[in-house]
Amino acid sequence: MDGRNGQVGSILSEARLRQGLTLADIASSTKVSTRYLEALEHDAFSELPSKIHAIGFARAFANCVCLDADEIVDTVRARLNPGGESQGASALRHERKRRGRPVANMIGAARSFLSL
Repeated sequence: MDGRNGQVGSILSEARLRQGLTLADIASSTKVSTRYLEALEHDAFSELPSKIHAIGFARAFANCVCLDADEIVDTVRARLNPGGESQGASALRHERKRRGRPVANMIGAARSFLSL
């Protein structure tokens, strides 16, 4: 399912309904208010506290209904920033994904060093 071809809200709503979940179920699982979940389902991003909240709430909702959270977040970002994401930001996100979890790698290295 390509989030860019549809409205984020309808994609989230359809996935929720396919799984037989209510907004209360999603709210309970994500700890996001039903008011904000309703705003997401209606693409009413201006009703959310901030852009970062919109992104976080959309990610939590997408994960809860087994959608590709990165795809949903990319679509939300595009809607919140109509001028588009700069190439630098896109490249930085790609690099972070490629590198994996640097903190976990550092912890593993520290454990190896301490076991010597």
